[in-house]
Amino acid sequence: SLNSGDPCSEYTNIQHVGDKIADFNAGGEPLAGRISMGSGEAQPLGDIGEATLIASYKSISGYVVAVFDVKSSSEGLWLSATYMAPDGRQSQSTMYDGPNQLANGAFGTFSFMFEGAEYGGSVILEPFSESSYDVASTTFALQ
Repeated sequence: SLNSGDPCSEYTNIQHVGDKIADFNAGGEPLAGRISMGSGEAQPLGDIGEATLIASYKSISGYVVAVFDVKSSSEGLWLSATYMAPDGRQSQSTMYDGPNQLANGAFGTFSFMFEGAEYGGSVILEPFSESSYDVASTTFALQ
C-alpha cells in the first residue's frame, strides 16, 4: 500500500466480460462508484476549441483524475482546470499531464488530478489562447 512506502497496488477480484476486464478491486477497494466514462460528446470551449470528457476516476491514493480529449480552433490553446466537490469544496489541479499548448487544428489528451477531493463533483475547464481574447469555461459532471 502507499501508506507503507510500497508504491505498488494490489488488484484483486478481477472480473471479465468476454475478453475485457469489467471490474476489479484496487488496494482492497472496489472500482464501482470510483470511475465513470464520459458521454463521448464534445463540448465547446468558447471559440477557442472543444473538449470531450473521456473518463474520471477516484484513485486509491486519494486523487480525483479527469481525462479529456481537446481540439484547438485557436493558436496556442492551453487549459486550466478547477474541481468543485459535491460538498462545495473548490480546488485547482495539483498535477497535470498533456501538451503545454495546442496549435490551431491540433488535438491532445489532458489529465488533471485533484488531491484529496471527494468524488462526484464537476470539473470546470477554462481555455486560454495566444490568438483569442474569448473568455470561456465549460463544466463537466463526474458521475
